Amino acid sequence: MANSGNADTVAEYSKVEAVLGAIPGVKYLVEYEGEDHLMSEGAFTDAYTWTKLFLDAFVKQDATAIEELSRVRSINGSGNDSLVVVTEPDSVPPSSHECGDVRKQYSQYSLGNGGR
Repeated sequence: MANSGNADTVAEYSKVEAVLGAIPGVKYLVEYEGEDHLMSEGAFTDAYTWTKLFLDAFVKQDATAIEELSRVRSINGSGNDSLVVVTEPDSVPPSSHECGDVRKQYSQYSLGNGGR
């Protein structure tokens, strides 16, 4: 799981993409349009939501999180994010749509400004 701003000059998006492409297994890359290394508050909140959802799905093996992660392509929040690389387990068929309910479900875990 990687969250990367395409304007990041510290951890350049193309390098994050290359590293992610070189490792085996389940992969998710979320791109943030116009975001640099210190993401805006909205993008940071969306990144946290993506990460929480991913960990719930693949660490906790939470069935609801697995289903949501297989469908979500963008968090309907303040950031301009989009899921651009997905390598999922064969048992979870991907589809494409935006899901605003995921942010609501996981927003209770938001770190706010102090978490950056």
